Amino acid sequence: MERKITSISRIGDAISVIFNDGESAVLTKFGKTIYTQTSPGVLKKTLSEFKKDIVKFDWDVEKLRALWI
Repeated sequence: MERKITSISRIGDAISVIFNDGESAVLTKFGKTIYTQTSPGVLKKTLSEFKKDIVKFDWDVEKLRALWI
């Protein structure tokens, strides 16, 4: 089964991502970069394109949902 994003939500200054297999990630602004916390089954490199879109759309959750879900 291919991993897909099923939920993107804003939690304070962070973005929470839930995948169809129950795994998750939280991305937070950290200076000029993005700090990423993932559940054990998610590799951080899996989120590289998503992180580029976070920067591109300036952390706009609605635009990210339209693009990724």
